[in-house]
Amino acid sequence: MLGFRLAFSLLRIPRLFVSLLLFPLFLSVVLLVVQLLGSTILIRAVDSNPGQLKARLNALEDQSFLRQIIYGDPGKIKHLDVCRWQEVPMENGQLIEMPPSDTCKPDRLDVALHVAHPESYDSSHYEEILSGNFERLHICKSRCAPDVILNPEKNGGRADAYSIPTLLLLNRAFLDETVNNDFIKLANTRNKIMNLIGIQYLHAEGYDAPVQLTAVSLELAVLGSIASIIIVGLWLAIRAHRKVLDYFARSGALLPMVAALGKREFYAAIWLVTGLRVGAFLVASVPSTYFLFQKLGEQEDWRGIFQQDLGHFLLWLFALIMSFTFAAIVASIADLKHRHGYFSILYRYIPLILSIVGGVLWTGSFLLPSGAGAFRGLLTSLPILGIGPIILGPLFQPSFNVLALHTLLTASLIVLLVRSNARWFAAHLEEL
Repeated sequence: MLGFRLAFSLLRIPRLFVSLLLFPLFLSVVLLVVQLLGSTILIRAVDSNPGQLKARLNALEDQSFLRQIIYGDPGKIKHLDVCRWQEVPMENGQLIEMPPSDTCKPDRLDVALHVAHPESYDSSHYEEILSGNFERLHICKSRCAPDVILNPEKNGGRADAYSIPTLLLLNRAFLDETVNNDFIKLANTRNKIMNLIGIQYLHAEGYDAPVQLTAVSLELAVLGSIASIIIVGLWLAIRAHRKVLDYFARSGALLPMVAALGKREFYAAIWLVTGLRVGAFLVASVPSTYFLFQKLGEQEDWRGIFQQDLGHFLLWLFALIMSFTFAAIVASIADLKHRHGYFSILYRYIPLILSIVGGVLWTGSFLLPSGAGAFRGLLTSLPILGIGPIILGPLFQPSFNVLALHTLLTASLIVLLVRSNARWFAAHLEEL
């Protein structure tokens, strides 16, 4: 009971309340935005539906947020004025380039072509790609100088931009009608081939079902989001424990408070605060992530990421949590051993290297002609080495026994690691 009162008393400290509770809520909003943007980009990048692609490209061409900011109107500029500058003799006989009329006076948001013979230069290709985003195209030898200057005759072509807005406007040339038509033509060809071949499935040894290789963009986005939520949650848990200790250590109140309350009650309060911090993040991020992908699933022919029973999915989720928990404990031990540089490097980077090696071996096993199913199963069941295959479990669907063995071995390794490093955890207070 004393631990509960101490935990809520800690949260009444403004600095701790902001860092321990408000920060996770803010982080959940950031994570949701990143998930929305990343998932949308991923789904649209691999989407081969020509109709949807054409609609998106036409919308990007006709309505631009950039033009809204610069010109106050998202629509295309209706007309591109071409201004060919002329050489006008001065009183001293010197020739100076001048715009042909008052309407052709250069503006910073214009674009210029520097060529040797402005009066005869064929600018039709430039007019085609610049139309809609610029109001005027100046063609001169050197005197016209808006914020974008194109030198097609200099060193194989050169573009100089003197402001970010005009640089962004210039790069909108890649969204012109000709380029869009080429993309749509490519999408039509690709869609025709995909309709002829159909959805591809890989029948690999050691898995309960064929692995679907096409139309899995939404599934990959869901896997990435689940993994990111687990990683952020564990990171918040580790940092919460440290933040409370650091706060009281800097104020000089840590040891007196522990002496008055006892280590048991004090650590119980810290872990309660940690649970509230992680809980606030999960409550804010999990429902929003679920509804986000539920809505995307309605638009993208959602098939689900696990075609087996709920127990199989929950076991995979538990195995994933155990894998990342092990990684978090390793990072925590490395943090506690920060005075011992060699140990810190050992704990921090060897697990990462082993997980990469495991992923490479698992990927390479698909190139073997036969007999690799048992090897993949063994590799997936091993802690650290099998993290990569476990993350992709809902797509490849390893057997129930492999997931259970990975979970059991990882849990055993966690217990062994915590026990073997108990003195480092106990040294928290003395170290501070």
